[in-house]
Amino acid sequence: MKKAMMATWSESEESSEEENEKEVANMCFMAIDDLDEGSKKDKWMLKTHDWG
Repeated sequence: MKKAMMATWSESEESSEEENEKEVANMCFMAIDDLDEGSKKDKWMLKTHDWG
């Protein structure tokens, strides 16, 4: 019974570790996407008239 519990514990630790790695990777991709969107907006923003 102890071996089965140890195997289950091991597997859950690995899956938890994988989840954390995936979460970090997703956050990095989201940050990169945000930077890309910001640079696209900055490049295409034209000031044509000063309303002030």
